[in-house]
Amino acid sequence: MSEYLVTEGLEAAFARRIRADSPEWFAELGAATGPISHLLEPDGIRCVAIDLNPPPRAFSPMVCADLRQLPLPTARFDTVSAVNCLYFLDDPSVGVREAHRVLRPGGLFLTSAPSRYHDPELRHVLPDWGERSPFDAEEVAEIVAGSFEDASSSRGKNPRTTCAIRPQ
Repeated sequence: MSEYLVTEGLEAAFARRIRADSPEWFAELGAATGPISHLLEPDGIRCVAIDLNPPPRAFSPMVCADLRQLPLPTARFDTVSAVNCLYFLDDPSVGVREAHRVLRPGGLFLTSAPSRYHDPELRHVLPDWGERSPFDAEEVAEIVAGSFEDASSSRGKNPRTTCAIRPQ
C-alpha cells in the first residue's frame, strides 16, 4: 500500500506567488469553485473565475465558458492561472494561447498538471489516457513555451507547475 503526503495545496502556493506581484486583475481558468480567487479577493484583487461546468457555490463572478474561447478582453489581466485543467482539452496549446491573449504584457501565467510518473493516486479521477495525457507535468513547460516563446518560463519548486511571464 502506497501513501502520499500532501504538504500544501497548489492553490495556496499560487496565491502567494500572485500576491507577490500585486496584481489588480486575476483570471482563474478551469476554476471549479474558484479556490485561488477566494484566497485573493480579500486582498482587493479583482478576480474572475472561468469554468465550463461551474459547481454550485462557486466563486462569483463566475463566467461559464470554454477555455478554448475565453469571452474576456485581450490584454486585460495581470495574472492568469490554469490549475490542473488544460489536460481536458484535446489540444491544450489552444487554452494556453487564450491565456496569453487575455494576459497583459508583463503579466504572469501560472499553470500545473499532474505527472504521469508521480501522481498515480489521481488515476481514478482523471480521464483515461493510458500512460500520457494531452497536458502532463513532463510536457507543460514545452507547451507553454509554444505560446510564450519569448517569455521567461520556469518550473516551480513543485515539478508539476510552470510559470511564464508575457513579454512587455
